[in-house]
Amino acid sequence: MKSWWFLPVVVAALWCGARVTQRGFEYDELWTLEHYARAESVSVIFEDLTVPNNHPLHSLLVRWSVNLFGGSEWATRLPALLAGVLMLGLIPAVVWWWTADGKLAWLTGLLSALNPALLHFAQTARGYSLQALAVVAFAGAVVLSRSEEHTSELQSPCNLVCRLLLEK
Repeated sequence: MKSWWFLPVVVAALWCGARVTQRGFEYDELWTLEHYARAESVSVIFEDLTVPNNHPLHSLLVRWSVNLFGGSEWATRLPALLAGVLMLGLIPAVVWWWTADGKLAWLTGLLSALNPALLHFAQTARGYSLQALAVVAFAGAVVLSRSEEHTSELQSPCNLVCRLLLEK
């Protein structure tokens, strides 16, 4: 696949990265920062699962990021930004694996890179971009597990699980 299909993803990543510090925290970001990232014990993240906006893996990643880089906007939003950028890059790759159509992969990358919800959550310290990345990664694993071209990838644990779940 030609590398030009990644251009929309790169532009979206640069745009999200530049905007990560241009606005204040939202309520849910502050909740994650104060109740999970700055909590005395990491166990609070995994004990308080009834709160709707506690995304445990994301809260843990925010905690690590804040501990490493401080509580600034960019450090707090870094896990979501990385997950969002990876997801935006993985979407056209999955389309390519599925269809082998470079134009369709590029168009999908462009539409994803212009999607307001994907862009917003890639620059907001909430768990939605990480969840979306997991869904896209699972879709990619399913596509690869069904592909005869990618038989070597079938040895990976994720593809093995996909094959076990999808076998008739």
